[in-house]
Amino acid sequence: SKQSVYLVGIYGCNAGVHAMNLINGQTEWFYTLDVGKGTAPVELAHDGTVALVCSASKTTPSVHAIDTTTGANLWQQALPSPVCEDMPLHIVEDVAGTTLCIVQTDYHCLALDVSTGEVRWTCNTIARAVCHEHKTCIVCCAPYDRATGFTRLELSRVAYETGVATPLYTEPPFVKALYEVAFALHNTVMVVYTHSTIYAYDVPATNERFAARPRWQ
Repeated sequence: SKQSVYLVGIYGCNAGVHAMNLINGQTEWFYTLDVGKGTAPVELAHDGTVALVCSASKTTPSVHAIDTTTGANLWQQALPSPVCEDMPLHIVEDVAGTTLCIVQTDYHCLALDVSTGEVRWTCNTIARAVCHEHKTCIVCCAPYDRATGFTRLELSRVAYETGVATPLYTEPPFVKALYEVAFALHNTVMVVYTHSTIYAYDVPATNERFAARPRWQ
């Protein structure tokens, strides 16, 4: 916000969210939380009046909404699986009159109502990367194929209003170790880093399924 900065402490008595005054460095409030290693930074919503933080605790993963004036808990929502490490929360304004918080866990993509914490929808997915558009998000999955021992790429577009996922393409299993997936060039290119090769794929602009071939590798 304009007057404060919100820091996430991970270990011991410092675990939680610290609100620090930018002018004098004084602590305004402290919200105790077992955040766990890999917790993403705090996100602000509702004109900076609500701070959202996602606990990366392996035993009690959850999202917490905090009043930025008082540090009081507004709501908290348990998650069905641990969150993806360092995967940021994404705030989407005015989705059918509601502000949503998009959360990515190891096996699910969820949309929470920022005002109440209510789960608006859940999309089951094992995601390695997510890029956000105006009305949708693109989810890239990299599930392990037990039959071949390789990993394949799956790309779907998820609508913010409904949580309905439309498959864009599926790549046959082709790598034994997939390290990282990222989106670049205004989310038009997906870069895949494997144990031996880097691939670049064009991200489809429509919801039509097609078999993608790398732009380069």
